[in-house]
Amino acid sequence: MGLQNAALTHVGPLTIRTTHVTGNLATLADHAAKYLIWFRERSRTASLRIAVAESREQRAFRRTVFLTALWIWYLLGALGGAYFFSRGRLLALIAPIVALLSLVVVDAVRPIFKAGKTP
Repeated sequence: MGLQNAALTHVGPLTIRTTHVTGNLATLADHAAKYLIWFRERSRTASLRIAVAESREQRAFRRTVFLTALWIWYLLGALGGAYFFSRGRLLALIAPIVALLSLVVVDAVRPIFKAGKTP
């Protein structure tokens, strides 16, 4: 787990610890709170429609969406892992290994985040 934590520390500008998911949950809550505070203030000074339209420009919103998607993947991975483990024990590792190798190849060919750009 230490090697895993050292190998994957950043996804774009975000620090992601795949072995420390509670820290990611705390980061998600922090960004969500920042976005909701901004959204509340903005919807008071402008219409709700304008506040929603401007949300995509907010760093806290983009990070909240990204971390929410990450948590959805954690959940799907846990459910899928439990299901496949109950079916085939070690054969259950084939799908995640293929998926991870595919992501590595895709990211090597066409990086999701370019250096210096934030989501």
